[in-house]
Amino acid sequence: MNTIHFLLNEQKTHLKFYIHRAKALNAINFEVMSDLEEVLDIAESLPLNVFELQTNENGYVASGGDLKEFSALISEDQGFEMANRMAAILNRIENLNCITVASVTGTAFGGGCELVLAFDLVYATEDAKLGFTQIKFGLPPGWNGMARLINRIGYHKSLHVLLNGKLIKAVEAKQLGIITELFDSIDQIDKQINYFEKIPLAVIHSIKHNALLYKNHSNQDELKKEELRRFARAWASDEHYNAVDLFFKSRE
Repeated sequence: MNTIHFLLNEQKTHLKFYIHRAKALNAINFEVMSDLEEVLDIAESLPLNVFELQTNENGYVASGGDLKEFSALISEDQGFEMANRMAAILNRIENLNCITVASVTGTAFGGGCELVLAFDLVYATEDAKLGFTQIKFGLPPGWNGMARLINRIGYHKSLHVLLNGKLIKAVEAKQLGIITELFDSIDQIDKQINYFEKIPLAVIHSIKHNALLYKNHSNQDELKKEELRRFARAWASDEHYNAVDLFFKSRE
């Protein structure tokens, strides 16, 4: 795996990983998707207590989809296929039997914020910033991030976040409910996660299984599919391509 660095503890109860594409601000491309699928294959085969996403040392969790690579996807069908694949990856994270934690000590925006919200718990330091910035490129969230945001913080707050498209500082994100808990340092986050490692696996499985049953008491599959379709239509729109062109021209 070239784009994902992961570490498994000796007891094989804690797998932590981060995206490693420093020059692209950890943008998610097809290679990252493949590597995430491989990491999830490993996670699903182990008796994990904790599956943890970390912030790269460059200060980024992920900066969303790789516009440079994905700009080659010009049709609605291609946009849907890409979105559907990443949505499936996030569903796998969400449905892991273990506790899943996103440790955010830097920045996550766009699809990177959608990745973070696929985790059960979002732990952060005050340096963290998160944002649904897709609207700046003429897009809604593309990887079922809208469904997860609404489930987490509610309809009205979600509209405010999605329509503003700005980076939100950690304190405000905690107040909104995007961040589960704020910590003074990564060491404190590690201490909390070390506690999870000591919980009997059967207890974790029971709590996680029942929590997912309550969370998914109504069938949301069709709503999630429609969210992907809306994203794919926006992906193939002139508004999206014009916004991407402006983005690249601003960097010349």
